[in-house]
Amino acid sequence: SGTLQPTLQPTASPSATPTNVPTSSPTMQPIVFLGACPQEFVPMSYYHVGTKVQLQGIVYECIDWSCGTFGFDPGSEAGRWKDAWEVLGSCSGTLQPTISPTRVLSTVPSLATSNIPSSPPTSSPSKKPSQLPSSTPSRSPTIQPTPSPSRKPSQNPTSAPSKSPSSPPTSNPSNMPSRFPTSTPSRAPFNQPTSSPSQRPSQTPTSTPSKAPSDQPTSSPSERPSQPPSSAPSKSPSGRPTTSPSKRPSQFPTSAPSKPPSNQPTSSPSKEPSQDPTFVPSKSPSSRPTLEPTDTPTEFPTDFPTMTPTDGPIAQPTFQPTLKPTADPTRKPTSDPTSPPTFKPTLLDLTTPAPTCAENGNFNLCVAIDMSGSVCNGSTKSLCLDCQPITDCNSGGEKLTICCPNFFHVREFTKDLVTTLGELPTKQDFSVVHFGTEVTVASTLESWRQSIKTLNTLEYTGGMTNLAGAISSCQLTLNQSPPDRKNIMLIITDGAPSVPSSLISAQNAARNEALDAENQDTFIIPVLIEEPDENSQGEVDFLSNSISTDGKVFVSDFDGLQNIEQSVFDQVTCQAKPKDVGGGEDVSNGD
Repeated sequence: SGTLQPTLQPTASPSATPTNVPTSSPTMQPIVFLGACPQEFVPMSYYHVGTKVQLQGIVYECIDWSCGTFGFDPGSEAGRWKDAWEVLGSCSGTLQPTISPTRVLSTVPSLATSNIPSSPPTSSPSKKPSQLPSSTPSRSPTIQPTPSPSRKPSQNPTSAPSKSPSSPPTSNPSNMPSRFPTSTPSRAPFNQPTSSPSQRPSQTPTSTPSKAPSDQPTSSPSERPSQPPSSAPSKSPSGRPTTSPSKRPSQFPTSAPSKPPSNQPTSSPSKEPSQDPTFVPSKSPSSRPTLEPTDTPTEFPTDFPTMTPTDGPIAQPTFQPTLKPTADPTRKPTSDPTSPPTFKPTLLDLTTPAPTCAENGNFNLCVAIDMSGSVCNGSTKSLCLDCQPITDCNSGGEKLTICCPNFFHVREFTKDLVTTLGELPTKQDFSVVHFGTEVTVASTLESWRQSIKTLNTLEYTGGMTNLAGAISSCQLTLNQSPPDRKNIMLIITDGAPSVPSSLISAQNAARNEALDAENQDTFIIPVLIEEPDENSQGEVDFLSNSISTDGKVFVSDFDGLQNIEQSVFDQVTCQAKPKDVGGGEDVSNGD
């Protein structure tokens, strides 16, 4: 507890227990006494940068957008509040009328109005109108109209209309519409987008786009792209391409292509080629050919042959022969013969390289999802525990529970795979495990629809990579599996294990848990996520030789997980136990 009245010059920091008698002189470096107190801090409230609040007699100034968010209360035990607030000094008393009125009305109106009007109106209006309208009108109208109208219309109209229309529209229209719309939008955007855009765009983009796009594009793109693309592109392209293309192409190509290609080709090619080829070629070819041919041919042949043949033959022959013969013959002969003969004869056998599997097997699938720090730290080596520190871990406009786009891609990939497998006309259940330093069983075996709900509740944890614990926990969820189902484990990770502390001991622990699971007839499928510029051959070899049941490892980057979804789906269905196990026709595939 403190003294009843502040000292003339308060100390820099309060004493643990106040002295009975004040000291004869203040400390050498006293904290500044600011006089009367500003408004009191209210948790989970939005504060503009520069707003001053007081809490327990200490005055703080907001210096960051996160001032009112959870975990940033000024003076809290968590030290991160200092990133959002600056201590200005101490205070006593109030500067202005109270934020909210007293429960009992005063008999005489106050000289100045309270910030928030009282629930029941006073018998007579205050000498000055309130800044905010009252919930119900006063019994007698004010001599001068209020700057903004009351929330409910008065029984008798005022002598003059209000100076400005209300911010939210009234439930019923006024007797007469206002002459002019508001001249400018609000100074600060809402935390949530409005249902429809303002007449003029705000000076700074909102944190999230409005529910309905504006008729004209904003001068600069929003921080996060809208869910559906806007009807027209923004005046200047965003720093990163949108997840889906706009309905109309921009006047200038973006610096990088959008993640999925547009339904129609752009009028001119992008500056950089897309990672995956478009479904149809652009209307006009690029000014010069690509440096190297694509790894896989396009679904439709180009009008003209490429300068050099593709690495692998296309399913259908081109309209015209290539300038140079391919290293391997096409599956079908071309309509016209090539100038020189091919090195090898044409293949007429159209059999697939490996037999397909019947999608009629029963199985249980446990998915183990890696939530270690490397998923979101952007190679900063931070563990990103609970997505902290934000500067290293939080990116892409994602909330802290998702933390970064990489984890969002992993979760959506898992949901898509579970949905596709769950819609098979077979018996199957799913369990979910996630791991960082610690391992958590998010759900035991449950239906695919319930598993989707479980995946939607996952929150990113950060930490190290406890692969051994993930395999062990997954196996525990599969131990109660019915005998007519095959137990399958899908491990999604982005690197080598790190628990226990050394790499060798962590790999040995994971290898032993994988061997124990396979001894219980569980089939393990690893998925390794690597960045495009990483050399992960060591991790691939470890997963292939020590973890994978058949030696297969599915490798992708975070953005391209959907490209391996079909391959992982086939691997699961190929291992599932046929429905008529124990007798009848064998529907499994052999060599």
